[in-house]
Amino acid sequence: MHRIPFFLPSKQRKNINNGININLKNNIDRSGFSYSRSMLSEETNSKRYVKEAELRDVPRYEYEILQNNDPRFTTVMTLLKSRKKREKILLEGRRLISDAISAGIHPESIFFSQEQNLCEIPLEEAVNVQLFKVFYKQLNLWSDLTTSPGVMGVFKMPDLSQLPLLSECVLPVTVICDNIREPGNMGSLLRCAAAAGCHKVILTKDNCSDQKIIPQAKSNKPQKLENKNNEEFVIVNGEGKQVKVDLSYKCQEVLEAYRNVSLLTQSYSDTLFSHCETVLIIGGETEGLSLEAFKLACKRGGRKLVIPTENGVESLNSSVAAAILLFEIKRQLALYQITEKQSI
Repeated sequence: MHRIPFFLPSKQRKNINNGININLKNNIDRSGFSYSRSMLSEETNSKRYVKEAELRDVPRYEYEILQNNDPRFTTVMTLLKSRKKREKILLEGRRLISDAISAGIHPESIFFSQEQNLCEIPLEEAVNVQLFKVFYKQLNLWSDLTTSPGVMGVFKMPDLSQLPLLSECVLPVTVICDNIREPGNMGSLLRCAAAAGCHKVILTKDNCSDQKIIPQAKSNKPQKLENKNNEEFVIVNGEGKQVKVDLSYKCQEVLEAYRNVSLLTQSYSDTLFSHCETVLIIGGETEGLSLEAFKLACKRGGRKLVIPTENGVESLNSSVAAAILLFEIKRQLALYQITEKQSI
């Protein structure tokens, strides 16, 4: 463990604990409180002992110190920030990294600025993880957060089918996140969906370039198409399942026809939800719902749900709106179950 000595000016010193400026010549601070040199020495020694105790609590691991702009850090960060096909994910903060390791996702490398940042991270459960100490300003430069927590973990993209589920999905709801681009809102929405026990969460504008496209047989095509340029395909997704794709959702001319379509509008509390599969589309605060979302709602008999607000508030945060709707659905389904049991 490296120890860094520090020196204080001979005439004036700033107390670490309470920030009082002390004049050592007269042993009197600006508030008029008189200090003796023995008191200062005792206080400094006490602070040193506390610091040493903190350092003893820090787990000791072998790590490598990287210099400024080391390619082993900058190259990884550049690839992680790329919008192309991503094979790795970046997690920031001790809590997220610890939760990922506890869930069976093993990190490939961890970058940190201070040894204390490794506290509470179960690195003993990680296999062949590389630890690198970098300058904090480098972490803060590449961080997606306003202020970097001082530790980043690089993980290989996990196989979702291999991850253990904490509980079974209890809510037959699929949430489609439409044009939600704020990472904070997305994280909160995913947490709400997990807390409510949603069946599935889908993000729009996913990269499907690695999927195999199979033209559907002509006999299976619907007889009525919206225009002659529309075609339907079947794609094989990563799970090996065939999924039908309607390319009319990519035709701007077709989508524009849905811009002024009026959907049935009602209060969310007046909507009766059932145990059948429900699709809930949540739009972003800035862009709102896309034309593709309106087209899907029109074709599936959807409706627009309204959450009444007061005091001139026009809209709610996407994650807040999602939480209100999801737990209202959860409340209604739970009430149905109670009613059914009482009727038996």
